[in-house]
Amino acid sequence: MPPTINGKHSHRGLNLESSPIFRIFILYTYERKMNILKKLLGTLLVIGLFVLVFTIAKGIIVISSALLKFALMIILGIFAISILIGLWRSGTKKNQ
Repeated sequence: MPPTINGKHSHRGLNLESSPIFRIFILYTYERKMNILKKLLGTLLVIGLFVLVFTIAKGIIVISSALLKFALMIILGIFAISILIGLWRSGTKKNQ
């Protein structure tokens, strides 16, 4: 049974939950995980858009008008590239 202080479990008599360093560490790891999650979800979105463009180009998804098909592919491609660039630029550290 771990030692307790006033009924609270603690490691070697220290209450880590109230430590400011512990809180900063938890916030830092949470922010890192959220940045990684944002990058991952955004990258999956971009991959999905590229797959959509590919299926339209191959004719798997049929769009009757060639001009509409071309315009849709260009718009989706630009949208996917802008999302990807925005995600990876936001993930880099700013000057401190």
